[in-house]
Amino acid sequence: MLIATLFPRIIASYFNLHFKSPVYIEDEFVVEVQATMVRENKSRYIVKFLTKCFKNDNLLVIDREAMMILPTLAMENVDFVE
Repeated sequence: MLIATLFPRIIASYFNLHFKSPVYIEDEFVVEVQATMVRENKSRYIVKFLTKCFKNDNLLVIDREAMMILPTLAMENVDFVE
């Protein structure tokens, strides 16, 4: 899970995942993650994320909406392999 890599101790409360097209082992992807709503609740944050995965730079293969509970809005430094 890409978002869980960036935010430690994340709690997922809702997922809506749609597979739009088949993917294969040799496929390469571009992933876009957008936080569309942030709400503070006590000492935590409720955040709605939209995630889109594209194959061959333009074919949408995965469309996901998720609601997460985060202890902080600070992201971890993560090196992703290109």
